[in-house]
Amino acid sequence: MGGFDFMVTPGENALKLTQSEMVGIYPSSNDSEWLVCRDGGSSIAWRPHDGFQLAEAVQASDDLSRIVFAEEVFEDAKPAMYDPAYHTQELTGATAMAQSANEQGA
Repeated sequence: MGGFDFMVTPGENALKLTQSEMVGIYPSSNDSEWLVCRDGGSSIAWRPHDGFQLAEAVQASDDLSRIVFAEEVFEDAKPAMYDPAYHTQELTGATAMAQSANEQGA
């Protein structure tokens, strides 16, 4: 939805968003939802219904000082063309899902 997503999980510093004139909330699956800009259709965030985690679109924030880039998740592997100036922990999608399940006690 809404093109390329650069999503972060800001933890306690997450945006607090509810459905409004500018924000639409749409089901993504049985247990998660997308928050989308009603004006332009851009993704703002993704969140599970249990509220455990929020993935926020970086471009939706005007204050990036509250976000620390500590780890990155790539579906299979980091693309060769992508090499940021900072260093992070790099995870595959499968590793990130396993870590999330462990954190939730599954």
